[in-house]
Amino acid sequence: MKTIEQTNRYLSTCIFDDESWERVLVFCREQYGGGKAHRPRRGQHYTSYSDFITWFHYMPGQGDIVKVGGLIGMVGQCTSDVYKLCLYIGQNGQLVQKELAVYPHKLQLATSEESKLLKGLMRDAQITYSLQLGQVTKLFVPDNGDFVVVKHRGTVRYGIFDRIESSSYVFYFLDNKAGEISSVFVPFSECEVEAATSKQGLELLERLSRLGVMWSSKDKKFYPVQLKAELGGKYWYINDKFYVCQAKDMQTPVHQERYKSGNYFTSYGEALAFLNRLKELRMELMQQA
Repeated sequence: MKTIEQTNRYLSTCIFDDESWERVLVFCREQYGGGKAHRPRRGQHYTSYSDFITWFHYMPGQGDIVKVGGLIGMVGQCTSDVYKLCLYIGQNGQLVQKELAVYPHKLQLATSEESKLLKGLMRDAQITYSLQLGQVTKLFVPDNGDFVVVKHRGTVRYGIFDRIESSSYVFYFLDNKAGEISSVFVPFSECEVEAATSKQGLELLERLSRLGVMWSSKDKKFYPVQLKAELGGKYWYINDKFYVCQAKDMQTPVHQERYKSGNYFTSYGEALAFLNRLKELRMELMQQA
């Protein structure tokens, strides 16, 4: 099945009449639910609804690994009548990073072993393919403690990168249902790793706080969440301008009042996650008014 990113990349090259576009839109809503299909402003090729359905079900999408003749490569451009590989394995077994036009109907999806071979060469060359940008980019190599997004076997998970060991990444993944954090080995060839956005990082911090732990970016360790700082210890609160502020708990009335009201956090991440949720609720109430 095509991802919403692959579909939008294909749609960006198409020109539809109004009736065809409405049918495409209904189809995409059924496939992706909340995913949004965007009507192209500057399409290049007149495309019918049946052309789109044929591509969706039977043709490779951008970023797919394919084989044609004796070549294994990655699709970098695809329209209703033009396909180009953005890179491929040459006859000498080396990675060739340049465009190569191919006949669409001669393309076949590569086997898992062929895909692993190409991905291994791409990793050695420190490159990857970004569907968001529609081009080959420098490979993201995480550092210890980075918040990451891991795509593995059709699933997308947020986690914290720990280390590299035996041709595998090692991540910390959170399981809120089981109430635990697990250390998971994922082979290089079976996953794609991206840096988490600030929003995704906040979501991860919020999930950690629900498990009663916090992540120290300084020590690269998990610690139990303290409910209250010691005398003179640091804590964070949200001020009346919706900023996260730091203070020292001197156990005076103003600090005690913040603690009693719940506006008291022993980690910056926990305060930031709470503020983010507070802003979302505020927007929801404004929309309902």
